[in-house]
Amino acid sequence: MSEISIDEVKLVMVDPKKDYDMIAEMFIHTFSQNEPMTRAAGAKPEDVVKIYHEIIEHALSQPYSVLAYLGDTCVGFSVNFISTDLSKNNGDPNLTFKNDLIEEIEKRNNKSHVCNRIEAVIDEIERSYSYFIPSCKKLFKLDVLFVDPKYGGKGIGTKLTQKSIDLARENKCDYLMSVASAYGSGHIFKKAGLKCVREIPFATFLDNDQQIFKELHDGNKTVKLISIKFKMTSITGLSPETSEMDMTDQLIFVAANREKHFDLVSEMFIQNFSQQAPLTRASGAKPEEIREAYLQILENSLNSPHSILAFINNKCIGWAFNYIIRDITENHDDPSLNVLTDFAEVIANIPLDNHRARRIVAVVDEIERNFSYFIPGCRSVFKLDILYLDILYVDPHYGGQGIATKLTEKAIQMALLNHCDCFMSVATNKKSAFIFSKLGLKCVREIPFDAFLENGEPFLQDFGDGNKSIRLMFLKLM
Repeated sequence: MSEISIDEVKLVMVDPKKDYDMIAEMFIHTFSQNEPMTRAAGAKPEDVVKIYHEIIEHALSQPYSVLAYLGDTCVGFSVNFISTDLSKNNGDPNLTFKNDLIEEIEKRNNKSHVCNRIEAVIDEIERSYSYFIPSCKKLFKLDVLFVDPKYGGKGIGTKLTQKSIDLARENKCDYLMSVASAYGSGHIFKKAGLKCVREIPFATFLDNDQQIFKELHDGNKTVKLISIKFKMTSITGLSPETSEMDMTDQLIFVAANREKHFDLVSEMFIQNFSQQAPLTRASGAKPEEIREAYLQILENSLNSPHSILAFINNKCIGWAFNYIIRDITENHDDPSLNVLTDFAEVIANIPLDNHRARRIVAVVDEIERNFSYFIPGCRSVFKLDILYLDILYVDPHYGGQGIATKLTEKAIQMALLNHCDCFMSVATNKKSAFIFSKLGLKCVREIPFDAFLENGEPFLQDFGDGNKSIRLMFLKLM
């Protein structure tokens, strides 16, 4: 195909009577077989006929959808509509996320089970979406963005997206929202200024404990709910909201390097993390008391090629210390059935000089004891690898920006890239437990902190964050 100029691509508003059949044909037969999520779910054109017609009929009842033409050939479209019937929702959908969608899938009335799965996934990423767009009274929904794959990479998707933004402004919408299930659309939306407000890895979606999606052919790992806020200006009316700095725009992730990062991270780990982490604080440990134990953790994690650091403007503001466990002894004894009633002997035998540091190690060792019991049978089939998220930390000055969530997602992606069967972590505070649950990890063991005794006395004081227990959590990947 000869090179084309984006100026040759003309955009026209959809005429529902004239264009419906053409859009339906392209949507059902071309889009469905090229859109990564639909393809990864194993959908055939006949699986999506009903749901795709419903999408088109709803959107084309309004005059906001756009076609892209190259000469007389339609090469793409954006299917759009405006919603003013927005139910206010104060509940974060991440707090009630269930990654096994079997119940939602069974509620669907499509003849195709594959279609029911896809519909349930889209409904989940969009569930309670109004939580993320507070005070929105008029929402422009970019429901479908499609470019014929023969014309990909020419800027057509970008041009259609910008036209949708222009239409949202012209119609005085408060927000524009869309779902990015493909790498290409995610890139286009980010370039256009849309921001991700919710993100779920495809690998977490299950149907009766069976993974719904195979690996997406474009390499995309997550489905994203994204939006852009518009604000009133005295001259131009509505324009994209740019007044507030979005820290995630400046956020970069790098692989940890022992020689380069050890001194930097060790100082933050010992001085900052130790005084912010609820478990360490509850033990009463000071930085100098946990130095030996923390340096051992750091040596192990930074010698691994799987740890990740987060930087903003050349400042390290967080990390995920990760490593892969390959030699796993299968264990058939449930550790919950033989929990110690007193840890005095265990604490005394831990080879560290400081007593408070030994207590912390005893707690973590107990929750991890016999962890292979919770992942039975795998070693008899193949060598079981686990990517272990050892320490998750974000500088409290940068909390609430989604950085810890992104670090966890990066760790899950790394586990998948390294063909690990399971992802494992220990949650010692409410925030990490919330993040892990949001991303699909399941709690397999939980011990109340007041159960940890030494010579009959509890040795962990008030945690400060209201957390009452330590949790062992897993995500099955394979």
